[in-house]
Amino acid sequence: MQQFWTHPALSYLQSTYFQHSPNMYPADYGRHYNSLPVPTESGVVHVTVDGYRSNYTAERRKECNAFLRTARKFCDQPGSRYQQAGEWTRTCQSRVVSCFAGQGMPEEISLICCLAVESKYKTIAELPQWAWVNFGMDCVGFVSTYLIALGQFKKMLKYIPKYKVVADVATSIDDIYYDNAILWANVDGGNAKVRPNPGNKSHIAIIECWEQYGSSFYVAQSAGSKKGVDYDRVYEIVQEPKSTKRDRAYWKIRQKGTYTTSKVVITKSVPLFAAGD
Repeated sequence: MQQFWTHPALSYLQSTYFQHSPNMYPADYGRHYNSLPVPTESGVVHVTVDGYRSNYTAERRKECNAFLRTARKFCDQPGSRYQQAGEWTRTCQSRVVSCFAGQGMPEEISLICCLAVESKYKTIAELPQWAWVNFGMDCVGFVSTYLIALGQFKKMLKYIPKYKVVADVATSIDDIYYDNAILWANVDGGNAKVRPNPGNKSHIAIIECWEQYGSSFYVAQSAGSKKGVDYDRVYEIVQEPKSTKRDRAYWKIRQKGTYTTSKVVITKSVPLFAAGD
């Protein structure tokens, strides 16, 4: 079965603008959303889609449906060089929807923007604002698509508590490495329960790298409080787990320069994962 990110309609974009690799850090991936290249017949346009977007709102659903109607009609024209892209909008329609719901890969969003211009659904002048309003990332969209681009995930993993099951938990400093997921949790009676999404003040981030002496690290994430994709926040470890038991091992961390402490579960490095949703 072909995976959605290997669809041939995305191949040119991936080889030209989005050369993902197993050595890619979260910040490398996040920068794509800061200045997303969109190839058009008139040249390459760059749009910013790094804002926080979550849920498939009524407004974005309406926009997605209108885009699909126009783009498919355009791609289906006899002799069109975009027929493969039109086929992508049908066989991977759920991925088109995901882009409008804050969970799209950069090459997918780039293709949608390209089709919007070439089909004359939007002009080049209108494209930046249209893209900013409709595209962006929520927290789990950023982490899951990054791990797909890295080659670790074979499908999206959208339910935050499941990351703990897939990757197991870090119980000491020795377990911390880049690409560990950070899961915000509630603690009751010493037991740490990862906050389920959507809502519930749930959040997931991923460790970019250690900063110094094993006591702080850079975190990459997409958060409403950070107004979107962010990969240079330093978090300090306030307290390591007092227990090595899987359901009682939680950490206290805080963003450097602040006094607000969060209780989180930190996973070990996320392994190859082939299951879905």
